[in-house]
Amino acid sequence: MSTTATNDAYLQKIKASSVKMCPELKAFYDDHGISGEELLGVPLATRFVRLNPRFDKKETLALLKTEISGNDGSDDGDIVPIPWLDDCFGFHAIPGDFSLAQSKAFRSGRIYGMDVSSGAAVAALLSGHEIKHKVRVLDLCCSPGLKLRMIADLLSCSSTVVGVDISKERLAVCKRVVKKYHVDRETSGHTPACDDTSNRGARIRLYCADGTNFGSEPISELMFDSVVAMEDQQVAGKRKRMNKSARAREQKRLKHLSSLDKKASSEDCDESFIMEPFDYVLVDAECSTDGSLKHVQQRAVKTGVTNAVVQNLT
Repeated sequence: MSTTATNDAYLQKIKASSVKMCPELKAFYDDHGISGEELLGVPLATRFVRLNPRFDKKETLALLKTEISGNDGSDDGDIVPIPWLDDCFGFHAIPGDFSLAQSKAFRSGRIYGMDVSSGAAVAALLSGHEIKHKVRVLDLCCSPGLKLRMIADLLSCSSTVVGVDISKERLAVCKRVVKKYHVDRETSGHTPACDDTSNRGARIRLYCADGTNFGSEPISELMFDSVVAMEDQQVAGKRKRMNKSARAREQKRLKHLSSLDKKASSEDCDESFIMEPFDYVLVDAECSTDGSLKHVQQRAVKTGVTNAVVQNLT
């Protein structure tokens, strides 16, 4: 079956499902002349990646261009910088059918698979501000961690980025992303000479907590600290997995280190807020991957388009 026929059949399946969107979303689409039903049936011509700033930019782009050209043996579909975001953010558009899972550039940590709309949220948070040498940033609903990693990339090592998510399972995904791009020597872009942590961006700390009362309740469980992870890596050497005693030591240190985020008590402090204040807060519940149109389409194809599925996705 041709691609056109497949897309037509897919669109008909969506239309036949009698999609019912929430009134607010439907009103937004209507105001902008967009058909929500047809939107899911449109094949995406591009997808987006963000370059890891710790790798050489020219080398990364050359590798990515080679991989993209190898898909069909042509030079069509070049890598295009996003013109409306500053170059310092590193976003580029690539062909929509390019597989990140099979990409050496992705597996080696040279690029992030991150939608440009997520990058725009971080740009809106930090652009136009004179970032101090030492700042604290809170990222609520932080999983899978791509915006959190972008924030950390843009800040100095004296700063701290705190990620909060209510789900331990999703926080585990965030932890893997942070380890890949921030801790692991092979995929973070850091050389052994940078093991002093001075060139790794901001410190990252992950809490499993309810973002609606984070900071006003007793400090929640600290699940991850990037400095602890890097120190443990140096001790472990090439060993990928932590043994039982190493995990126990990590948990003990994390419990002790949770006090770093507690606010110093004083007569002028608001005692209803026990967390050290933050300079910037990102409240962006839209997930960097699950919320993108490409992933909505993929999930719809895998599960079959039903009223309940589409309503959940929208």
